[in-house]
Amino acid sequence: AYIPVCTPQRSWGVVVVARPAERDPISEADLRLLRHLTDRAAIALEHGQALVEAREALAQRERMTERLHALAKASRDFAAATSDYRELLDVVARTVGQLLGDLCSIRLLSRDGCWLNIEDASVFHPDPEIAEAFRRTMQASPQRADAGMAGEVVQTGRALVRHFPEVEELANATLPAYRPLLRKIDIASLMLLPLMSHDRCLGLLSLSRGRDKAPFSADDLQLACDLADRAALAVENAALLVDLRARGVEVEQAEDRFRSLLESAPDALALTDKHGHLVLVNAQTERLFGYTRAELLGRGMEMLLPASSHDAMSQLRQDPLPSDG
Repeated sequence: AYIPVCTPQRSWGVVVVARPAERDPISEADLRLLRHLTDRAAIALEHGQALVEAREALAQRERMTERLHALAKASRDFAAATSDYRELLDVVARTVGQLLGDLCSIRLLSRDGCWLNIEDASVFHPDPEIAEAFRRTMQASPQRADAGMAGEVVQTGRALVRHFPEVEELANATLPAYRPLLRKIDIASLMLLPLMSHDRCLGLLSLSRGRDKAPFSADDLQLACDLADRAALAVENAALLVDLRARGVEVEQAEDRFRSLLESAPDALALTDKHGHLVLVNAQTERLFGYTRAELLGRGMEMLLPASSHDAMSQLRQDPLPSDG
């Protein structure tokens, strides 16, 4: 006898019942009992499936909540370190490494875009000795931005995840200088992510796991991409801040040179604002007119001019000379 196992929503399968010839044939009473049992089995299967789906949905929500919390904390930590460029790189490597991998490194592109910069880099590993070994190797073996797996990620702007059943497979795919270290920590899973900003690659984020951990999953890749996006934004902001500070220093130096030239001038020099008020005078002005700088600043230019020139000065303020442009 063939008894379907089904509910109104789904068919689960078929129960096949067979009896040897020496026993009585399957009766209607037997079939009714079998149908009753299969109906109950179908309901149990449906409830079980619903429970499994509910648990999976709950687990997914929990993972999503954890990921959002991790991203929020990472964003705060990255933002807090933006004012210190080097500290920011350390924070990114440590944060991403603790969340996702054993080993994490961040390297920024050189200004010409040709190299993964060893000066703008940071490495994290739970074992400080391993982190330092990788740091020394990076410094001793500069890498071009178009070479190897890292170059593929930098050039395409797309993340790369690879799993290596054998450590030699990874060793053969990397620069020779890294092979002894890779064999030592036995990397089994590798993830490389570009740090992108406005379709421009700023650098590379590298993650790896040993064979004692599960390979990188799709969820890991999504979290890593979200972290890389936030890291790229923080790096760009930090770079802008560095440039602004450098420009500020240049402005201060230019102002110092201007003041030095002004003070060393043999003639009296004075500068007014658009209202004719003195905003800058040199030492020769003080000596020639007998006023201190404090007495001059903020006062009208007329105090340094003879009375016969006051009307001309007033007219000049109302109708300034046209610029050359």
